[in-house]
Amino acid sequence: MCVICVKGKDVELPKKETLRNCFEANKQGVGFVYFDGEFNNLKKGYFDFEKFYEDFFRMVKKEHPCIIHFRTATSGKVDAGNCHPFPLSSQKEELRKTEMQKKEIFVAHNGVFTTDLDKKLSDTMVFIRDILSKPIIKRNLFGNQVINKLLSFAVGWGKLAFINGNGNLLLIGEFQKFNECYFSNTDYESPKKYYDYPYYNGWYGLEKKEKSLFEKWDRKCDFCGEEKPLVYRNGAEICRECERQIIEQDYDFLRRG
Repeated sequence: MCVICVKGKDVELPKKETLRNCFEANKQGVGFVYFDGEFNNLKKGYFDFEKFYEDFFRMVKKEHPCIIHFRTATSGKVDAGNCHPFPLSSQKEELRKTEMQKKEIFVAHNGVFTTDLDKKLSDTMVFIRDILSKPIIKRNLFGNQVINKLLSFAVGWGKLAFINGNGNLLLIGEFQKFNECYFSNTDYESPKKYYDYPYYNGWYGLEKKEKSLFEKWDRKCDFCGEEKPLVYRNGAEICRECERQIIEQDYDFLRRG
């Protein structure tokens, strides 16, 4: 389901074993961005753990705040350009760059916005292009609680991690603290066995032993009232059809803003 690791300024680098666990659960591309005191530096498109770790350990120091993303693709091509993190840009060419040094906001995403807005780009890239890259969003992203609340609702159970041109970090969604770093889920603990397909009844990364539990979890949707497989979204238990309608409404509202 992807996992984000966030390291703050003057925090020790995550241990190699921790990062390897994240990679083993999410092997479809790794990337990281760190602030060197002047610029944000992006490196992404790793499909070999040792090569990633070699570059990461060489480039990122204790004093550098950084964001690391391990991808499990849910939409868009599996290649270097579609790896996270991304700059908040409306240009496809910039979104797909695998190396960059720029005083720009970068973001990594764990979750799914939608998968049918654009057949060529991933859902995250579309959301950045059409919403996050808008000047009104970028100018107010850090420090504006209204924008943060809207993004929190739009991302649902997912997570967003931002780093701005001054090295400040912003997390949207519930992250877990482990060894002074923050993770978007528990993939850091140990490698898990996942289904060959990444999506099952609205839940990602289910272990095989949990399948029967969620197959039986059919209750009434809080929105339409029908009995269907449900997902948990911002305190509500809703079916996939209602979730998609909410996502599309959020998307249209933010885009109009």
